[in-house]
Amino acid sequence: MFLAWTWSGIWFALIGIPSVPTKQRAMATLKYIRTKEGEIIAFPEYKCHAEYAHLNPISAGFIEMYHDESGHLRFRCFGESVSLKIVSKEREDTELLNKKIVKKELYSFF
Repeated sequence: MFLAWTWSGIWFALIGIPSVPTKQRAMATLKYIRTKEGEIIAFPEYKCHAEYAHLNPISAGFIEMYHDESGHLRFRCFGESVSLKIVSKEREDTELLNKKIVKKELYSFF
């Protein structure tokens, strides 16, 4: 399964491959970069962060999508990019991503 869309600075490519479990089993894990313009660009795990170096990212890592204890869909940014040698700004990136998703009601696409 492949699903892709772009909306207000969020670019998603989603492959339906489950991730390793955390507290709740993740629905999917994506890689991402964040640009200094505040764009979040997410892409499949099989791609390399370095492929997006030309966008001059200020942070990079992974996005985990999962359902919390209440059944709500949640997104969490974490980790780092070894190929770009930059880390995720976990709190900032997670807040930015969730704000962009809620504004456009992207929940219905998952």
